Amino acid sequence: MKQFNRSAQRAIIYVRVSSDEQVDGTSLDFQESQCRKYCSDEGMEVRAVFREEGGSAKTAQRKEFLKAIEFCRKSNKKKSAKLPIDAFVVHKCDRFARNVEDHMMVKRKLMDFGTRLHSVSEPIDDSAMGKMFETMMSAFAEFDNSIRTQRSIDGMSEKIKQGLWPWSAPCGYVSNQFRKKDQKKTQPDKIHPELFPILQKGFKQLAQGAYKTQAQLVQDLDDMGFAAVRGKKTYNQFVLKLLTEKRLKFYSGLLENPFDGKDYPGLHEPMISIEEATRIRFWLNQNRVQPTSKTVFNTDFPLRQIMQCDTCKNGLTGAYAKGRSKQYRYYWCKNKSCRQYSKSIKAERLEATFKILLTKITPIPAFWESFRKNVLQAWEGKKNLFLKQKEAYANKLKRLENRRDRLIDMYADGLLNSKEEFEKKRDAIENEILTLKISHSEINIETLDIEVLIEQAKIYAESIAELWRDLVHPEQRAKFMRFVFPEGISYDRKKDVLNQQIGYIFNVSKAFEESKDKNPQISPLVTLRGFPLNQIIEELLIFQEEAVAS
Repeated sequence: MKQFNRSAQRAIIYVRVSSDEQVDGTSLDFQESQCRKYCSDEGMEVRAVFREEGGSAKTAQRKEFLKAIEFCRKSNKKKSAKLPIDAFVVHKCDRFARNVEDHMMVKRKLMDFGTRLHSVSEPIDDSAMGKMFETMMSAFAEFDNSIRTQRSIDGMSEKIKQGLWPWSAPCGYVSNQFRKKDQKKTQPDKIHPELFPILQKGFKQLAQGAYKTQAQLVQDLDDMGFAAVRGKKTYNQFVLKLLTEKRLKFYSGLLENPFDGKDYPGLHEPMISIEEATRIRFWLNQNRVQPTSKTVFNTDFPLRQIMQCDTCKNGLTGAYAKGRSKQYRYYWCKNKSCRQYSKSIKAERLEATFKILLTKITPIPAFWESFRKNVLQAWEGKKNLFLKQKEAYANKLKRLENRRDRLIDMYADGLLNSKEEFEKKRDAIENEILTLKISHSEINIETLDIEVLIEQAKIYAESIAELWRDLVHPEQRAKFMRFVFPEGISYDRKKDVLNQQIGYIFNVSKAFEESKDKNPQISPLVTLRGFPLNQIIEELLIFQEEAVAS
């Protein structure tokens, strides 16, 4: 792989929003400032910035995106180019492309130009983990276009009630391949012939108190052949994931329905009994394993890296301070150049304030019916426009592909002056096709089942004050926080308040409550004026994704 001199790298920045309304806000400026900061930190020289403004971001064919691709092609078209573009910098992968196919297609095109994709807020690189995370991020962006056709609340809930787990089975079981050719899952997941008996023996011994530490359990599992069967070493964190509440229920023969909060008996063969699962939970409570890496969520400091310093906007860190009789928990800013550096904040105080805030912004039950009516009404008003756009994209895509085919025929017949002229025209057409395919893919959002999304959002949003502590994976917690507080959240020491901007759905809920307070006799939220529908739909999709994941 080509190695670049870090100090000599040149970059372009691409930012976009999903609606006209966001252009008037801070979204574009915030994305650009974060991208510029990233380039500065990485020693990159910003050669150009492409901003997808308003209408062009959602209805035209992303003209700025096409310009950005063309800029990379022209800058890097010759090996001897003096100012090649090494990096295509975006704030998030979903600003780049909204599904895996489009993401990989555009990335390959950039690689042909010698340009590599960089995401400011997501750790993607050329390592195996980085590549996997990049695919995951583009898959999350694709989620909003594919989940509606794969699952619905009623369908998944019914499967669970029938005793069938509609998602991938946990380690120790073999998931049935039921999704090929639209087949339904009709049989329970079978036990893995090698992993199941190993885990079963280990978990039963754990329930009987055979292990004092988790490390002993891990070592015993590997001694029984667990690592050999999986083909990789077993780590404490992996086993800890197997012992989460949802998996323990599955292993004991129960299926947890995330949509109604109830447990149902599963048809699969249990690995342990319900009593053994209860004893394992007790053991876990008595032997909590502390994370050994700062990148892993620490239950003792749940706001670490999530809460920002109000002065420098860097994430706060947290640790214990030893007192005379006991240890005390504190958060503080670790940025040495910040004037708030090392000034401590009592953890109990900050966490209590944060929890009160989450409780305060949680939508009240009365909000959802009014919200549902208004979103459905607004959605119906735009559906025909979206369908026309989709048809227009398909027709233009067909015309472009015909133009490309004719160009190839002309070159084959010797009607073009040179190979260089042919390649220039062909690349220009292919870049237009590439951009148009992405725009066409994003119109698929118009087939969403909005009522299903709203119902899932209701289930998820009504418990955010408890949910934020249950998301142990750093990626999930970061995604949760970006959704609730899209511009971050910080603590103002002088005023003893939290500074934040809440997401659109929470803003709509806030407007509803304020109107309700002024006139309690009516349900006031009769319009979504001032609240961009596209952004609300995107947030509903994130609600759905997190509700399933958590």
